[in-house]
Amino acid sequence: MVAKKIEVRYPPSFPGVQRAWWYLREGFERIGCKVIDDAQLLEEGHWSPPRSLPMAVHIAVLKVNGKRVWYDCSDFTPCHPELGEPYFAKNVLLEDSPPVIPLGQYLGSEPQLFFKNLPRLRELTQHKTIDVLAVFSNIDEGKRGSGLRRKVVERLQGRPNVVAGLWQWNHNRPTVPPELQADTVPLLAHWERIAQSKVVICLPGVGGESTRLRTETLAIGSCVLTVNSKQAWPVPPLGWLYDSPGNPIEDVIDRAIAHPDDREMVAQQGRGYFDEYLTPEAMARRVVREVV
Repeated sequence: MVAKKIEVRYPPSFPGVQRAWWYLREGFERIGCKVIDDAQLLEEGHWSPPRSLPMAVHIAVLKVNGKRVWYDCSDFTPCHPELGEPYFAKNVLLEDSPPVIPLGQYLGSEPQLFFKNLPRLRELTQHKTIDVLAVFSNIDEGKRGSGLRRKVVERLQGRPNVVAGLWQWNHNRPTVPPELQADTVPLLAHWERIAQSKVVICLPGVGGESTRLRTETLAIGSCVLTVNSKQAWPVPPLGWLYDSPGNPIEDVIDRAIAHPDDREMVAQQGRGYFDEYLTPEAMARRVVREVV
C-alpha cells in the first residue's frame, strides 16, 4: 500500500499531551500520508481514568474502507482496548498485550529539538567522558512505586566518574535529601551527558520501564543498563540487565565498563532499534501496516 494513497484524519490538538499528539502525526506526514484535522475526533478522546487519554485516528485508504484506530499516549498501561481494533498503546504489560498492540515509547521532551540535534549527539558518543549516568526524578517513590531509583543513586554515591542524583517530581513524593539531589542542567546538556556516558541507567517509573530516558538513550546510541522487561515492545529491545538484589548493580556496571566491545554492541543495536521501531515514521508505518 502506497502511503500517498492513505488519508489520515487526526485530532487537531490535545491540550496537555502536545508532544505525544505531535509525534505520531509527524510520522504520518513523514511517510507521505495526507493528514486532515478532524475536530470530531477531539470529542471522542476522553480523560478516563485521569491522565490516560486514548486518542482517535481515522485512516481511510483512497477515501474508502476507513478504519478507526485508538492509541494511548499516557504514561500508564492502556485502559480502553474495547474502543476499537486495532488498539495501540505506548505502555502495555506483557500479560495484557492481546489484543493491544505495543507501539513503543515516544520522545517526550521537545522532540523537534531532539531530532535537530540527533546527528551531533550521535557523533558525540565517540567521546566518552562519564562512566555512568544515573539521574532520575523520584516519581517511583510513594504508594505506587518501588523506590528503586533512590536505592540505586544511594549505592552509586562516591563512585568515581559517576553522575548520579534525583530531582523532585512533585510535592506528592518524598523530599529528596540535599546529598542525593541532581544538578539541574539544560535539556541539551542532558542529552549531551547521555551521549558522553559509557552506561546510562534507565529504571522504571510509575508507568513501567519504557521511560523517555530509555528512548533518548536508545536514539542517541549509548549503552542502556536496565531491568528485565514486564512490558510489551514491538520486539524486545536489548540492554545490559540489572536484577536486584541478586545481581548487585555495582558488579553489573563494573562488567559493562570492563567490556567495551560488548557495551558498544548493545549501544549500536539499541540505536538500530530506535531507528526501526521508535521514530515517528516507524510508529506511523506500524499503524498503517496493521490497519490497511
